[in-house]
Amino acid sequence: MEEKQYSFIDWTFSAEDAAHLLSTLYNAKLEYHNRQALIKHEGQKSIPADELKRIAELENALKKIREEINLAKEKNTKLHIKSSISLNFIPK
Repeated sequence: MEEKQYSFIDWTFSAEDAAHLLSTLYNAKLEYHNRQALIKHEGQKSIPADELKRIAELENALKKIREEINLAKEKNTKLHIKSSISLNFIPK
């Protein structure tokens, strides 16, 4: 089936609002991955490396985004954020 695209964010924000929005989204995604990892691997000694890698990627992305937002604050500029959601049907 064909990939479906949906606009998620397409707006210009103050640096403060961008920080709040993106921190909220990334923290929700991190919380989801952490919770899923704990639920799926409860009773095991460790979480698989690929799941830990994804969590680390999200944490690193959030760190870099915060650096960009701080730069926008220093320059007294706004930030345009554009994001979309892609949906694909994957056979089981």
